Amino acid sequence: RHDRRSPSSRSSARARPKRPARMFRVPRTMRLILLVAFALLAGGVARGVDAAGKDLYKVLGIDRGADDRTVKKMYRKLALEHHPDKGGDQDKFAEISQAYDVLSDPEKRKIYDDYGEDGVRQAEAGQDPRANPFAGMGGGFPGGFGGFPGGGGGGRQQFTFQFNGGGGGMGGARDPFDIFNQMFGGEDPFAGAGGGGRRRAGGGRQGFGGGGHQQQEQPKDNLYGKDSAVKNLRRNKFPGTDAKHVWLVEFYAPWCGHCRQLKPTWERLAQELKGFVKVGAVNCEKEKGLCGMESVGSYPTIKVKKGGVSTAYEGERDLASLKQWALQQLPASIANLRKPESLDKFLAGDCVNAKYAKDGACVILFSDQVETPAWLKVASYTAKGRVAFAEARARNEALALRFDLGQFPALIAVCGGDVDHTVAYTGEVSHGMLPDKVLAWLDAFKEGAACRGAKRNPKSGAKLDATADYGKMKVSKLRAILGAHDIPCKLCAEKSDFVRAIREAIAAKAGEL
Repeated sequence: RHDRRSPSSRSSARARPKRPARMFRVPRTMRLILLVAFALLAGGVARGVDAAGKDLYKVLGIDRGADDRTVKKMYRKLALEHHPDKGGDQDKFAEISQAYDVLSDPEKRKIYDDYGEDGVRQAEAGQDPRANPFAGMGGGFPGGFGGFPGGGGGGRQQFTFQFNGGGGGMGGARDPFDIFNQMFGGEDPFAGAGGGGRRRAGGGRQGFGGGGHQQQEQPKDNLYGKDSAVKNLRRNKFPGTDAKHVWLVEFYAPWCGHCRQLKPTWERLAQELKGFVKVGAVNCEKEKGLCGMESVGSYPTIKVKKGGVSTAYEGERDLASLKQWALQQLPASIANLRKPESLDKFLAGDCVNAKYAKDGACVILFSDQVETPAWLKVASYTAKGRVAFAEARARNEALALRFDLGQFPALIAVCGGDVDHTVAYTGEVSHGMLPDKVLAWLDAFKEGAACRGAKRNPKSGAKLDATADYGKMKVSKLRAILGAHDIPCKLCAEKSDFVRAIREAIAAKAGEL
């Protein structure tokens, strides 16, 4: 088509550059949303590589599968190396203490592994870190982004440790020197090493921002009073190899927060274990030598002492767990009688052996349970060497028949291994009773006194008697008679079958005579 424009117009049109196509413009609101999404995504990646905050595992130089012993070992090493009293950097020392405070606590450590530093901080504040989907992700909304409420640049909030207490931060901002004191039991690990050491009350710590860190005097008074059920133990009163009781002992420092939290539970435990296990406590601020001898490395440390041997407790510190564990530690030197042969062996062996029955008697519990009661364990441990102990569990009527016993549970003492020379415990017997009355009963057997004063009482329950009316006996007793004399009765079903088998055995024995 003929172009009617003038030559000059056509030339100008050819020289003018083409206007670019109109681009799509992103609304401002959408751009803001995309910015937030990008920040959250970046934070998630940062969490995966732990780039937004320090890796507490790397701070201690351990891997994520390190056990509690390794955590403590590395803290001790690094804390001594970077301690400000030895010229170390204060911030580095605080960072090491912070890492140990989290990773040495199983609950904090799990939260840190799952939700990062923010998650632990929220848990310390009484919040559920699971309720915040952005916990640990570059600060998330709790830390705030610039331009949002709580902003200020965004990014992950860091743990903050403060010297001489105070402030916020993860873990209640525990003072790094308090953690150091707790680990080393209040001892000065630098004493005698030159270069000074930590100054006690009135000294002060120099070089920290001019003012210095003033070390306050730690409390040393006992947590448990004289009227407490918990016994305050000293080195000269500490249970040794000759202790007659099992002891559960807490090693603590009066300034230790966890120790103070444990106090009401420990006092309640002492009440509930009364008569079974002695409960005591050692103030390591006063008994540093004793705590060192027991290798106490942190507070509180809980151990059971029996026969001079210490066993450490590593479980939860609630009342039920502590009580269950303490009762499980009760030693049991008790023979388990199942068959007539085992009863005969016990009566002819331990029951007359001065090594096990110096007082000339042995004690047998005929129980209706399948587990050994705690009071019997206590009695056997307390009277160890004086009286031998045995039990026949789960209503063993065949053995009970040898002593004319028809009720369960029943407790008897056998003098000199003689079935016809016994002394019955006349008090009430139950699985959950206290051991004190049984212990008082056993005291009467010292040096054979009770046996000398007891008359022989011949037993007839297990004897085959042609004049006995077996038809009036219970099937359980008839079974016991059959078992006691090894009388076969495989096809016995009715009561009359058991009676007939016994009478046939009596007749056969009479024919032999």
